[in-house]
Amino acid sequence: MKLIILRHGETIENQEQIAQGQLPGHLSENGKLQIKEISEKLQKEKIDLIFSSDLGRAQETVAIVKKYFPKIRVRFSKKIRERNFGSFQGKPYPKNWNFLVWSEGVLKENGGESNREIFERINLFITKMTIKYPEKIIML
Repeated sequence: MKLIILRHGETIENQEQIAQGQLPGHLSENGKLQIKEISEKLQKEKIDLIFSSDLGRAQETVAIVKKYFPKIRVRFSKKIRERNFGSFQGKPYPKNWNFLVWSEGVLKENGGESNREIFERINLFITKMTIKYPEKIIML
């Protein structure tokens, strides 16, 4: 399996320094342009499947990508959502954000996912994809 990993475009919330986590998010005009440009560059790639988070910003991103890859099937999954930031979601990033995110237990204590939980969730998803689609080229 070959993975092409594409992050969603810049969001309005990114511009405003808001912790999105598992909130939908909304692509900014710049974010839409970013995805258009990368989609044009990726057109030479052979892609068999697209997997995407089901969050709004990811769905907006895929809608743009699909204009360049109209025949490729898309599957949405909650399993590849952004990390749940708990009570920090929807609020401006605190000054010590990087410390909070990577300190074991801080997000969990605030209703979010621990480092272990997010890594296990994504690892399980990738492992299952590797088994199910060993010869495919997948955009994630």
